Amino acid sequence: MTKEIKQRDTITLYLDDFETISAALDNVDELDHPEFFHEEVQDLISSGDFGIAGIKLLKLQDKIDAVQLIERINNERKQIDEKKEINNGVKH
Repeated sequence: MTKEIKQRDTITLYLDDFETISAALDNVDELDHPEFFHEEVQDLISSGDFGIAGIKLLKLQDKIDAVQLIERINNERKQIDEKKEINNGVKH
């Protein structure tokens, strides 16, 4: 039986750039205070500015996706570090 390898998209960042991005996503006002964001979007919809409301919602979804991706990367890094620690730094 052959094992099929899925091709994955990759991106390479310097660690300090990743940490800068990660830190910036820790302070996303729309995620920290969703009540204000929802009120703003509701006001835009009420005034008939559907396009602007839609753009704001899409931008928020991009931020949510970015936060989830950063969390996934950090979890994977943590697992790799734990494996290294268990194996005393020796890769198998």
